[in-house]
Amino acid sequence: MAIELRPSAMESARFGLEVVRADLEALDSGEFLDAVLRLRPDIVIGRIAADRQHDLAELDRLGFPWVSADTLVYYYADHDRVKPTPLRNEDLGFRHAEPADAELLAEMVRTIFPGYTNHYYSNPALDKSSIVEGYVEWAEGFIGGSDEPTTVWLAERNERVAAFATCRYQDDESEGVLY
Repeated sequence: MAIELRPSAMESARFGLEVVRADLEALDSGEFLDAVLRLRPDIVIGRIAADRQHDLAELDRLGFPWVSADTLVYYYADHDRVKPTPLRNEDLGFRHAEPADAELLAEMVRTIFPGYTNHYYSNPALDKSSIVEGYVEWAEGFIGGSDEPTTVWLAERNERVAAFATCRYQDDESEGVLY
């Protein structure tokens, strides 16, 4: 199976480096090396299933510096079998964010995410001051204009926004992305 490295225009622009991404089912060091040498990116952000973490030792053979930076966790619920429970905070209201909410959302992200550590913070080649602005850009991108069905839910209490959740909807699944 050939490894596909996908250019990440947003991350490349944010960090001033050529950044590509890869979703790996398994890691074959030869195929990986071929893919990297074809594109010659500055940074590869790769995701591999937790049960394949042992494959990362293959990267040592290539002589490239690498960082095992974080773990992405997905939770699944079958809503035909698991019914939502009543809200504990019954005074919360929910609404979809509109383009006019972009500045409010950006302010929330800038307040919430400066201490959030992840694969960006683990990478010594990346400018840490650009990371939070990347989250702002990401969250705002869920408000609208995407090819994928996405939304930002705003939770309100006493007519003030108290929280947000970015979500992606696809087929019969939904994904909470950034909270």
